[in-house]
Amino acid sequence: MLDEPSIISGRQVAKVEAGNPIAAIIPRTVDEVFRVGELIAQSGLAPDAFKTPQAVTIAIMKGLEIGLPPMAALESIGIINNRACLYGDSIPALLWSKGFDIEEWYTDEDDPEKMTAHCRITRPNGRVYSFKYSIRDAKENQLWGSKT
Repeated sequence: MLDEPSIISGRQVAKVEAGNPIAAIIPRTVDEVFRVGELIAQSGLAPDAFKTPQAVTIAIMKGLEIGLPPMAALESIGIINNRACLYGDSIPALLWSKGFDIEEWYTDEDDPEKMTAHCRITRPNGRVYSFKYSIRDAKENQLWGSKT
């Protein structure tokens, strides 16, 4: 249990004690989200894609919609084709947190012309979604060797 707040440099500050659980700061209103966005933008620690407090605010709001706390949202959301999109390890992490099972594997790893990545996702209701993508597919779609 926290003791009464203290006064430090004319500001009321909550007392912090060792052993308390660590929790994210979760803004509850648009104004609170924007205040957090301003703080992060002014700190210089926002990802390069989020150049303004407004951009940071939008990324935080998008993250909150899918269950990510503000700082995790900024690390997991990127700008792709001028849209705030979830990317990287955050995608499977979000699915796992919702009860999905994800299996990934490769076949023909010793043959670059046939190597194929496979993924099977089992939803919590048991429905299965499977797909594969090969180096040949990437070349046919002009993605292999491109710099984008």
